[in-house]
Amino acid sequence: MKRIITLLGIIASVSALSDNAKAQTITSTNYYDSCNYMMGSSVNAMIQLSSPTSLSACKVETSWGDGSKDSSNIGSAGGTNYNSYSWGHTYATTGTYTIKHVLICGSSRLDSLNSSYLVSCSFIGGALYHDANSNCIFNATENQTHGIAKIEIDSAGVKIDTIYGYGHWWYRPRATTSTVYKFKLLSSPTGFTNTCPSSGIITLTYVPTLTAITGNDFAFNCSSTPAYDYSLSYTRQLRGASSTGVSFINLLASNTSCHTGTSTVTLNVSPKYNITTSGITPTPASVTGNTVVWTISGLSYGYTLLHVPLTPKSTTSNGDTACNNANIMPTTGDPNVANNFVSVCDSVRASWDPNEKSVSPNGPVSAGTLLSYTIDFENLGNDTAFNIHVQDTLSQHLDPRTFELLASTHRVLPEVYEIPGGKYILKFDFPGINLEDKTVPERNKGQVRFSMKMKSGLPFGTVVENRAGIYFDGNPVVLTNSAYSRIPVPSGVNPVNQISGIQVYPNPATDVISIRVQQEGWKEAILTNAVGQTVSHIELTVGENVLHVQNLPAGIYYLQAKGSNGIFTGKVEKL
Repeated sequence: MKRIITLLGIIASVSALSDNAKAQTITSTNYYDSCNYMMGSSVNAMIQLSSPTSLSACKVETSWGDGSKDSSNIGSAGGTNYNSYSWGHTYATTGTYTIKHVLICGSSRLDSLNSSYLVSCSFIGGALYHDANSNCIFNATENQTHGIAKIEIDSAGVKIDTIYGYGHWWYRPRATTSTVYKFKLLSSPTGFTNTCPSSGIITLTYVPTLTAITGNDFAFNCSSTPAYDYSLSYTRQLRGASSTGVSFINLLASNTSCHTGTSTVTLNVSPKYNITTSGITPTPASVTGNTVVWTISGLSYGYTLLHVPLTPKSTTSNGDTACNNANIMPTTGDPNVANNFVSVCDSVRASWDPNEKSVSPNGPVSAGTLLSYTIDFENLGNDTAFNIHVQDTLSQHLDPRTFELLASTHRVLPEVYEIPGGKYILKFDFPGINLEDKTVPERNKGQVRFSMKMKSGLPFGTVVENRAGIYFDGNPVVLTNSAYSRIPVPSGVNPVNQISGIQVYPNPATDVISIRVQQEGWKEAILTNAVGQTVSHIELTVGENVLHVQNLPAGIYYLQAKGSNGIFTGKVEKL
């Protein structure tokens, strides 16, 4: 297998150009070998310009270090500060190559820059499958598992990494010489028991190559004791009363276990919207005010889409905040309760970008906080998206060692790896996702959720910014918005029962927490658990506000009130 490396950026410094464009220079380069276990490598390149000056007569000539040379026209910046162009190169063998870029404008060779890059993109991987006939062979009629498996990697007797698999697992070796690797299954998908290999360990000798080493499969059978991992994924489109276009909420309720279970899903819709009851699918068990409840029986090894059409109230305007929350029950015995709850406060918008990134908690945080990220993507093209991958360049303030995959709407291959400069990339591959096009809106959406801790010891005022790039087959990257978390300069933390203008009771609470707002200026309340995961949101209005906690496990929670009056946080105990 040949391998293509991707040039992520050549940054050109462009001052106000004279006729001979003498101010132009290449200031830095950055490379990314976009390994992809199922697809091969994607090709992408980006040039960032420091000035919107026209560069229609300029190009970058690249010598790739293996005897080949090509060039890419820069074109015109078109009045903006950024411009992107795609090019890359296919290498036939591994090795370290010296790559030279030359910036050429007209007939003038203005600047050049040399750098070296190690090309060593290969894969070790296999399937995680339900061995229905118990023969330890992944047959064409057998299914891959939907749940998450955790695998420890040992290199030459040293534990070096832990990875996650979801239907597939794969690892990109860093070794440049022949090395013995051991892959040890630490946890099976919920409801499954590992059967092959019986030791739960795969051992192989890796020889550096550009070829994928596949067929290293882990087989599972249904566990003798029923177990379930229920989860919810949430997508929405929320528009104001004066906007055109529909508003809706979609929930994807899933059980990744092979055991059949019955679950209850409860959705609490923002009071800024009315529910179009007749359009709800599937038929709910009940609709009471703005609360919808479904009872889903026979949920096993798959997903059920829940669709709720909404109509904005006449007083709902673009720019308003609308908070919605949902849960799937039961949680007893569920090993991953974090993905049973969805609670999001959105800004009402006239237009809606379905490819976005969000973070929870979404307010001020402290160093060491566990952040939960959600990346939504939607195929808006006119053809099926056969393969999708998502790349996220992690903030330097996040600890990549703490990555955990929380949930995914489709089978996914996650990987965290380091790139030159000490930065880390988090990548999610969705090989063979076959996501429907825009004409099938109920099946053209996907989502992945993960958590990662902020580093400890970060100073006050630190801002953690993250955005993701979504690649639909060979199309140009679609960038999400940036999700922000900030460590504020402390202004004091008060017990919630003593916040000026707010009364919170009872504390401890059993079924509900009442939040009585006595003055304008409070916008929303956010309830998080002990590890920083948001479990409920409500909008605050003057008067009585009720936050339901009867379905939450007993323990200590943190209630945060936000608005123009400030931000205050305090403890609440759930009995």
